[in-house]
This record gives sequence, structure tokens and C-alpha cells, in this order.
Amino acid sequence: MYLFSSYLCFFTFGIGLLFCLYLFIQFRQFKATWFLIILFASLSFTEFYMYALGSRAVLEMPFLFRSSFPFRILFGPMLFLFVRTMLQPENKLRLRDSIHFFPSILLIGCLTPDFFASTDYKLNFFKNFYENNSVFITNPTGLIPAGWLAPITINYGLFYCILSFIKIYKYKRIKAYQLPSNQMVISWISLVSWAVFGFIFCQLLQYVSLSKDHEFSALTQIFQSISIISLKAYLLVSPNVIENMDGCIVPQNSPPKPLLPLPKSQYKDSPFVKEIDIYFNEFKPYLNSDFALANMAENLGISPKKLSNQIKLVYEMAFSELVNRYRIYYLLQLLQDQKGKLLKLEALVPLCGFQYRSSFYAAFKRIMNNTPSSYFKEHGLAASFPIAN
Repeated sequence: MYLFSSYLCFFTFGIGLLFCLYLFIQFRQFKATWFLIILFASLSFTEFYMYALGSRAVLEMPFLFRSSFPFRILFGPMLFLFVRTMLQPENKLRLRDSIHFFPSILLIGCLTPDFFASTDYKLNFFKNFYENNSVFITNPTGLIPAGWLAPITINYGLFYCILSFIKIYKYKRIKAYQLPSNQMVISWISLVSWAVFGFIFCQLLQYVSLSKDHEFSALTQIFQSISIISLKAYLLVSPNVIENMDGCIVPQNSPPKPLLPLPKSQYKDSPFVKEIDIYFNEFKPYLNSDFALANMAENLGISPKKLSNQIKLVYEMAFSELVNRYRIYYLLQLLQDQKGKLLKLEALVPLCGFQYRSSFYAAFKRIMNNTPSSYFKEHGLAASFPIAN
């Protein structure tokens, strides 16, 4: 079972790398995604280290000596920053947030003597580990006394897990939580928080096993790997999670209404607004994912800067939002059509001019104050919706 747990760790590591690549490709425009990528990359490297240790491959890679601890201490802070950013996506990171990374920097400094130790020293240490599993606990770690490093990293991670749970609990008590899309976000980040908590708790059990019984628990390692694999699989198959990777909707004064996204203007009788309406409705340039402000300015015979200023003046929104509103409106029209109902949402999104699913989800959520799946479930596709302001 010990060898099986090692190869399961390697499998978890491989899945983790692919998962981080998927997050980067699909959701890199959201700042919360970067915390999630760092979190899963740290978890994945820890799994790789456990594979190397369990399979004895570490004897061929002595440079891995003590390398997992700087990543382990990132579990908690990255989880907390991910949760906070998902709950409050409108808040910007501040300089004082760098304090969350200070312990990791301090730990690297304390481990520096071990990092630069001779290869013979590292190999002898690993060989002693296979004879006595508790050697990691009974020997000093760089500048840190023996037996202190694991409890420090474990308790530090658990502390941040508790902070994350408190943050989630407080958000549940405000009215904004009642929005269906926000409930989906809460469910997702709660699942991530519990998975990371479980991962760190398994490390605690492993430490207790090594300190008391001088044995490495393969069963604990298997549970640790399976929990992370299950979490990643859940994200990939759950549309509710994918739609909410940009975080909670900012609370509004009134509940979301069934609106169509077409913009209205107080200058509806002006020649400019009429020209825009004709251009978008007849030529539908927004269906081209490469459609840009310069293209529209050229077709209308106006400079891009002047066109941008005019759009902001008469519609009170940026060019990109104007285009996205027409794209979403076109999508809703397709879904009301019998032929459109035969296609999945993933197939309809590029037909409406969105290059990426993530950009569609973000635009829909921002404009409609709801996620696509929740919106369709609440209002249906056959209803007659008023036009948004």
C-alpha cells in the first residue's frame, strides 16, 4: 500500500499541473484564479515530493531536500486570499496584504543551510529516513530546532483555514448571500476550504503517526490525494463553478429582474444612436470575436477616440460592454429559437462572438446580475423580458 500511495501522489501531481494550466488558459483574467493556481501548484508539488520520498526516487533527486516546506506554508495564505477575493471581487489588493507572504520568506531563510548542504549529507539523511521514519522530526531543520518545522507549517495552515471559514460564515449572514449565483460561489469556495483543511489535517495525522509510532501512514496519504483529485474533478464537471470563477456579485439595492441586455439611451432620437442601432442590427459585427473599436470607427467614418467618447456619452458605458450586451441579446434570441435549443450553451457562445467561455460568463454575470444557468432556470427562455437600462 505504501508504494501504491506513492504512485497515487505522482498521479495527483500530474493532474495538478494540467489543472493549473486549465485555470490559466480559461480564467487568468480573474485575480482570484491566480491565488487558486498558486494554491494547487503548491499542493501538487507537495504531492510530487511525497511520491519521490515514497518511491525512493528522491535518492536520485537530492536537490528536493526540504523543498516542500516553503510550498506547504503557502496553503493557508493562498486559500484565505482566494476566499476573500471571491467574496469581495471589487476590493483591490493592498501593500499590507504582503504580510501573508512574510512567514514563507522567513521560512526559506531558515532552511537555507539545508538547501546548500552537500549532496552526501542529503543522501545520508534520506537513507536514514528509510531506516527510521521519524528522522525528519528528530533532526534539526536548518536554523529551526528539531520537531518544530512540521507543527509550525501545519498550525499556520489550519489558522488560515479557520480565518477562511469565518470569512465565509460572515458573508452568509448578509442579504447578498440570497442571490442564487452567490450561493453557488459560497458552495464552491466552502468545498475548496474543506478540501485544503482536510489536506492539512492529514499532514497533522501523518506527523502524529511519525512522532509516536515512527510509522508513515499510507492510508492517510491516499485520502489526502483522493480529496484533491475529487475537488479538481468537481470543478471541471460543474457548470455552476465555471460560471462563478469571477466571484460573488456585488450586492444591489434591489433583487435581479428578468432583463434583456440591450442598452437604452436618453438620446434615442439622436442621429448617432440611430446610426449605431442600424449598424448593429443590420450588420451584426459583434458576432465576430475579433470585432474592435477601430473596425467600427472605420465603418462609420469617425476616429476611434471620438467614437469611444460618444458611446460613453449617449450609452454611459464602454464600447466593450455595448458589444457584449448585443452579443448576450443575440444569445438569448438563439435560445428562444427552436434550433438554438438543440445546441448546448458551449456551442452557442462562440456563435455570439465570445472567444472564450470565461469571458462570456463574466460579461453575462456583470450585465445580467446573474449567471447564465441560474438566469435561465429562474426566468425561462420563452418569457418576454423588458430591456435593461
